[in-house]
Amino acid sequence: MTGRRGLPWVAAALRRAGRRGLFGRGADVARPALLATQWYPEGLLIDLQWRAVVDLVAYARESSPFYRQRLGPVNGASALTRDVFTHVPRLTRQDVTSCREAIRVGTAAGSAMSRRSGGSSGRSVSIPIDSATYSWYLAGTWRGLRHWGSDLTDRGAVLLGPARGGVWGLAAKGKDWAMNWLRLAVDSQFERCAPDVLARLAAFSPTFIYAFPSAMDHLACLAKALGWRPRAQVKVIVLTGEPVYAFQRRRISEAFQCPVAEEYGSGELGSMAFECPDGSLHVTTENVFLETVTAGPPDAPGGLVLATQLHNRLFPLIRYETGDVGVLEGAGCRCGRGLPTIRVLGRHSVGPTNGAGAAPTWLQVNQLLGMLPEPLQGHVQVFHAAPRSLVLRVERGSAGREALADTAAVGAVAFDDGWRLETVEAERLLRLPSGKLPFLLDGRTTP
Repeated sequence: MTGRRGLPWVAAALRRAGRRGLFGRGADVARPALLATQWYPEGLLIDLQWRAVVDLVAYARESSPFYRQRLGPVNGASALTRDVFTHVPRLTRQDVTSCREAIRVGTAAGSAMSRRSGGSSGRSVSIPIDSATYSWYLAGTWRGLRHWGSDLTDRGAVLLGPARGGVWGLAAKGKDWAMNWLRLAVDSQFERCAPDVLARLAAFSPTFIYAFPSAMDHLACLAKALGWRPRAQVKVIVLTGEPVYAFQRRRISEAFQCPVAEEYGSGELGSMAFECPDGSLHVTTENVFLETVTAGPPDAPGGLVLATQLHNRLFPLIRYETGDVGVLEGAGCRCGRGLPTIRVLGRHSVGPTNGAGAAPTWLQVNQLLGMLPEPLQGHVQVFHAAPRSLVLRVERGSAGREALADTAAVGAVAFDDGWRLETVEAERLLRLPSGKLPFLLDGRTTP
C-alpha cells in the first residue's frame, strides 16, 4: 500500500510499536493479572498482598544498604508479622533525597527511568524505576479506565502540569504521539489560555480526559459561560493529583456531560486506587500496600497514608509517607470487586498548630467551598497563617461587591470552633510550580 491511503496504516503500526516499547513485556503479565485479581475474594487479595510485602522486605534488607539498617526491627523477628512491620520507621521525602544512593539497589542507570512526585507538600522527589515496575504503574490506570469503558490506547487528553523542555520534553511528545494523547499544559498561564485549551479539546474529541480537578473545573466554568458543548461523547473524566471537592465533580460532569472518576496515585508510587462506577475508590492492592497512622489529634478524621510499593526493586519504598490523609475500609462495594477501598481526605497539613489547636481539615474546606455562592466556588483559598487563625483569600473579580462578605459569612459557619478568620482580596489564586492549585495552604507555602 502506497501513497496517502497507506499513511494512516503506517501511523497506526508505528503507534502500536511505540506503545509496545513503552509498556514493555511486563504489560503482558500485569494487565491480564489485574483484570483477574480484582474479582478475587478480599481475604485472598490481602494474603497475596502480604506475601508481596514479605518478599519486598526480605529483598530490601538483603540488597539495600539503607534498609539493612532501617529494617532493624525486622531482623530480630522470626517472621514478618503486621505488628512487627508497624515498627519499621516511616520513610520520608527527606530520607529519599538525602539517602538516595544508599536506598538504591544496583547501578544499571541505562535501564531505569525517572518518576517525579508533584511537589504538593513543597518538596518534589525523583524515584528511579525499571520498565517492569512501570508496566504495573500503567496497568493500574489501564484497569481503572476499563471500569468506564475506556482504555489507555484510546484518544486521551492529559492536563497534568506544565510542559517539559529539553530531552524530557521530546520524550514526552514521543510518548503522547504513540499513545494518541493530547497533552495540554497546566501552569501559571493556564487561566489565560483556557479558551484555547477548550477549543483544542473540542477539536481533538478525546475518549477520556485525565486532569487536575482545578484545571477541569476552570474549563467547566468557562464552558458554561460560553454555552459550549462537547462535540463527541467523553466516556470519563479522571481527576487526579489534587483533592477532589464536591462542587468540582458536579460542575465538571454537567459541563462535559459525562461521568467523573477519581484516581489516587502519585508519580513515585503509581496508581494506588481508582474509582468504580458505583462510587468506591478501590485500592490497587497489586501495586501498593497502604496503611494509615495517627496524623493529628485523636478526634481528627482519617490518618496519614503510608504506602509500600510492591514492585520497585530498583528503589524500594517501604512505609513511605505520601503526605495524604485518608480512611482505609474493606471491600463490600456493589460492583462485586474484592479490592478494599480508601477515602482520601486531602493533604496532611503541617501548618502552625504548636499546641494551640488542630489544623483545618479537608472536610471543613469541602464544606466551605460547597456552601459558597457558585460564582465564588473555586475562587477562594484557605491559608493556615498562624495557630487557630485562617486567611480566606478571595480572587479579585470572581464575584460581585459582596464577595468578601459572603465568604466571611460562609467561613464563620464552616469553621465555627474557635478559628480566627480574616477575609482578604487576592489578585489571583496561587498555582504551584507543578501546575496544581491547592485550596488549603499551610506554613510550607506563602501566598
